[in-house]
Amino acid sequence: NRFIINRFLSAMNIWPSCRARTQKAVFKFVYNCSFRKSAELPPRFSSDKAAEKGIIYVHWPYCSQLCTYCNFNKYVSRDVKHNDLVSCLIQEVTTLLRMSSIDEVTSVYFGGGTPSLAEPLAIETILATISKLVPTSPNIEVSLEVNPTSGQLHKLKHFKHAGINRLSIGMQSLRNKDLKLFNRDHSTQDALRTLEDASSFFKGRISIDMIFGRPGQSFLEWKQELSEVIQICDQHLSLYQLTVELGTPLAKMIQKGELCLPASEELADMYEYSVDELQQAEILRYEVSNFSKMVHCKASVWLLPFSQHIGTKTMDDKGLS
Repeated sequence: NRFIINRFLSAMNIWPSCRARTQKAVFKFVYNCSFRKSAELPPRFSSDKAAEKGIIYVHWPYCSQLCTYCNFNKYVSRDVKHNDLVSCLIQEVTTLLRMSSIDEVTSVYFGGGTPSLAEPLAIETILATISKLVPTSPNIEVSLEVNPTSGQLHKLKHFKHAGINRLSIGMQSLRNKDLKLFNRDHSTQDALRTLEDASSFFKGRISIDMIFGRPGQSFLEWKQELSEVIQICDQHLSLYQLTVELGTPLAKMIQKGELCLPASEELADMYEYSVDELQQAEILRYEVSNFSKMVHCKASVWLLPFSQHIGTKTMDDKGLS
């Protein structure tokens, strides 16, 4: 833990002469937040703290397999203890909400990892806990990230009954060769089928994630793929330029010269072309990587003034968060 905090302080450019004092303060804060009993926590509302609307992010850290480009906090396990994980998430949600001044939750976002691997009952239990602690907006948006693997129709129905009313489908690419390179657990056909199934329950409330600037991808190839994306876009699109993270299998392949990324000028052309084409299709950019057919999208507006944003995470079997 001390090593991790030192790495964090280094990344934040904390001067070595101040690091020991800052490290002590961080340890004290983490200890106080982690080990105080719920009954010992201060009241949610105090006289000098204005109540606010809030957004909650819930992190489900498990995946069926690891993508080659991903450096998120995630684990592969065939024996996930769902009950224990849900208990930890409920405890953290409870702690954070009681420490906050949130008086209304307007959006809950289940990310990961792969939260669609969770049982629908787990999602329902977490949402029930939130609604017991804090009033929720009548128009609350509850989003779930979904991997577009086969056989999703039955589970999507149960997620809707559990309280999910918006999906974010991680397509990433409409080309099977790139999905294989990324070690994704779905094919293009799986993704399109999942989108079709999702439309049965979440029509008009579906987002898809796409990555451009993939190894070996040309401007003309992306131009063709983007036209296909526009045709299938339901309501929202998150469009990300591929980021090569150190330590990932993808980064190692690029370092060895096994793969080659598009030049920076070509990447800029891809992005600018995407913005123009999406605008012509009335899919408007409201943030660097986010586009919507609607003006408002709660799940992606994380920087609204006068609102609080809290996130939960869990620990692996070694106790490391």
